[in-house]
Amino acid sequence: MTVSTLKRNDDGTFSVVHTTDEVAAAERANAATAAARAAQAEADARRAAALSLSRVSALAGTVVADVVQASQDPT
Repeated sequence: MTVSTLKRNDDGTFSVVHTTDEVAAAERANAATAAARAAQAEADARRAAALSLSRVSALAGTVVADVVQASQDPT
């Protein structure tokens, strides 16, 4: 267990003094989190694009079917 070192600030509050190893570990964790978020954002964008394309394709198929049906309607 690591015991944190505290420093008293001029205003009477305290701040934690981190070691260089703690700072480096936090930076690595932040980088990993950022990479995971970027990967998830890319996956979400691909899924949204595929869903949009699917919806447009379905709509286009419906429009074509309506046109064909209308062209065969004798009225």
